[in-house]
Amino acid sequence: MAARILTLAGVVHQASSFAAPLSRPAGVVVDELLPLLDEGGTTRSRNKSPETIKQIDACLAELREAGRGAKVLDDPRLFGEYEIKYFDRSVDGGRDGGDDAVKKPSIAKRLRKAIFFLPFKAIRLGLKSTGTYQHVLEPKTIVNYVTFKFFGVPAAVTAKAEFTRETADELAAARALSNGTVPLSAETARVVFDAPRVSFGRRGRLNFEVTGPSAQPPVDLCTTYVDDRVRCGVAARGGKFVFRRYNKTEPADGWEALLKQEPVSGKVFFGLSVLGAAAGAVAPLPTLLGVPVGLFVAGKAAIATARYEPGLEDVA
Repeated sequence: MAARILTLAGVVHQASSFAAPLSRPAGVVVDELLPLLDEGGTTRSRNKSPETIKQIDACLAELREAGRGAKVLDDPRLFGEYEIKYFDRSVDGGRDGGDDAVKKPSIAKRLRKAIFFLPFKAIRLGLKSTGTYQHVLEPKTIVNYVTFKFFGVPAAVTAKAEFTRETADELAAARALSNGTVPLSAETARVVFDAPRVSFGRRGRLNFEVTGPSAQPPVDLCTTYVDDRVRCGVAARGGKFVFRRYNKTEPADGWEALLKQEPVSGKVFFGLSVLGAAAGAVAPLPTLLGVPVGLFVAGKAAIATARYEPGLEDVA
């Protein structure tokens, strides 16, 4: 009898330490979190002060406790359009441009290498992010949608994916990626992407798919908390993410029209860009020269670097 009581006490102690009660309502935590995400003007943690990162981590820990045990993947609030507001490292251990991607040069440096005749500062000035989104659509679809301009040419990278709740074996494999140090719950989804689409022009008629090593690999993403304002998550390798529900007047659904366009091969796209630059070289007005030359530069850049970059705005 005494042994049973001792065992029960141990279980109760373990459960209480596993799910500590919240000291304040989750909505209050979200109120504190959202202004912190705007510091530095970008989504990346490295553009924020150590004190701010510490506060963000504390808020995310509280929200993870608030969401513990909830069937987040079955929650209707999961679906909607979101902006990516924060990430502290890459989804897949360095491929997505997070802070742990120390061996991979920044996108600006890769553009400098691809377009050798342009100064490094010109590359940075020419690359301007205009939006970074991740939408969750019914029944089980995720859309990564990044819009930007390169030397004035509107462009976008769109990656559509399907997600499913991970099986016990898949979850065990995902946990093994961090040796069990990342708190992945049963609300972890396996996200498998189609080939990302790189589109140029307002209608995206010049576009191509990215395949091979540059394509977006599958990822394991655990949703730790969701409400009417934010969606919080953690990737299998430990990257923390915050997505804010998008409710601005500007539409963030241009990806649908872009994906309806028939893609061309990268070689054909590059050839069209070269022809556009040649035509612009003999144009009588400088204003006619800018667009085709910009398209040519953007074409070379896209072919060299086309992939989804959550932190694209950091190089602008």
